[in-house]
Amino acid sequence: MPVHDHRLWSLCRCEQYDLLGALGSTALGAAAGAPVDPAAKRAYKVEKFKREKALNAALGALEARRLAAAAREREDEAGARGIRASAPAADSADAAAVAAVSAGAAAMGVGSAGGGGGGGGGELDDEDERQLWIWRVELAVLQALELQASLKQEAELLRCAATMEAAAATAGPGPSSSRGGSRPLDDRGPSEAEKAELMSRLRSICRDLDGNRREQLRQNVFKPSHTLPTLTVEEAGEIEKREALEREERQRRQEEKERARREALDSDEEDAEDKAKQRAWDDWQDSHPKGYGNSKLRPCG
Repeated sequence: MPVHDHRLWSLCRCEQYDLLGALGSTALGAAAGAPVDPAAKRAYKVEKFKREKALNAALGALEARRLAAAAREREDEAGARGIRASAPAADSADAAAVAAVSAGAAAMGVGSAGGGGGGGGGELDDEDERQLWIWRVELAVLQALELQASLKQEAELLRCAATMEAAAATAGPGPSSSRGGSRPLDDRGPSEAEKAELMSRLRSICRDLDGNRREQLRQNVFKPSHTLPTLTVEEAGEIEKREALEREERQRRQEEKERARREALDSDEEDAEDKAKQRAWDDWQDSHPKGYGNSKLRPCG
């Protein structure tokens, strides 16, 4: 398959040596420019996740088997030097590693690498090492192809940024507006007229700030340190007197209205109303005994 992207050259070499697998070949074709519909892309992502999970499990099982073999070798060397080794622990670790390898291979849908050596649970032979590195290459290829899309987007952004910088450099300084105008970047900096205009604006701003500061200081020369009252004693007394008269007038009107309503009632209705008021007051006293309000103020009341 011809590839025009130099970043995919090493992956094409892996494809020539049949190291990509079915998913790797499909992803390489998509990265090389072959159109992929959304349904196929979604199915590829699902299969890729399953394949990576199976590869990680199988690689972990083989690594555990290698570690178990190395531990058994160390125990054999220690036993040869006269140190008693724990054979049951080694046998159990070896058995666990063999079971993990078998489970990983079954999950990946491939046969157990190194049939005779894998069944015996000994050291990794040449076939096991070959299968281990094939799985490592396949996993690395899947991870590398996953980064191709982001690398292409980043390369496109860098290419656009370089094009814009080149265009701004060749365009030169453009006409600048008097207020809020924008002009292309220029290495020579602002012109003398722009510098003079900027300095005049700064001087006017400083002059305004200094004038406001002087006016504030002039007003605060004879100002006392405490807050001055806004009303005199006579004005406050007049306000309180007016509020008291208004309050008395409202209370008088309320009493006259209540007196008129009571006069309109006969003796039986008046007695019934008095009894209802007394009954309501008794009920309130029963539900609010003496000291009720103060007890609620205490934390444990």
